[in-house]
Amino acid sequence: MYVAKPLFAKVIMSGLIAILSSVSMLGNGFILAVLARFKSLQTVPNILLANLALVDLLNGVITVPMYMIYTVLEASWFRGKTLAITTAFLDRVFIAVNLGTKLAMVVNMYLGISFDFKYRVWKTNKKALVCAFLIWLISIVLVLLFSIPLIDIDLGDAHVTEYRAEIYKQGKHFNATFMILFILCGTALGFMMNRAIKRRERRYL
Repeated sequence: MYVAKPLFAKVIMSGLIAILSSVSMLGNGFILAVLARFKSLQTVPNILLANLALVDLLNGVITVPMYMIYTVLEASWFRGKTLAITTAFLDRVFIAVNLGTKLAMVVNMYLGISFDFKYRVWKTNKKALVCAFLIWLISIVLVLLFSIPLIDIDLGDAHVTEYRAEIYKQGKHFNATFMILFILCGTALGFMMNRAIKRRERRYL
């Protein structure tokens, strides 16, 4: 049983979340608008940056307001299994795409350092767009597979906060797995990039 928040706390928290969501939408929307307006900026790194801005924009537009509705404002009508699974699914997809895009940006840097001119010739904006599409596709498929057990959760017409507590309890391995994979991949890429930089330095000495 959840204790209702005081009105003052709801107002303060809602204001802070609204500011966060607005800053996210304005900042990421500006990045997307600038990259769309100027073709000279449409490079492979910037396309990956745009993908990161897109997922952050969608997160600010969709999941942050929903979080405010069911957690801060505690709307009594925001209940049921469908809404709970939908919010959990979107949260997971946006996290997966965000982490996947960041890894892709590091891989792009590593390939640029390791293969230099060969990589510059090989990489194209079209391939970067395909990469961004694959990040979304793979993230959605993985999240769908990890979300199958959520279908068995049935708390009736309970509030979304109660569903989300149960979903978090049963899905904690999902979050841990994604974070561990991200840390391991990031560490491996960091090690490889460090070696590539040292090889480049020795080459020019």
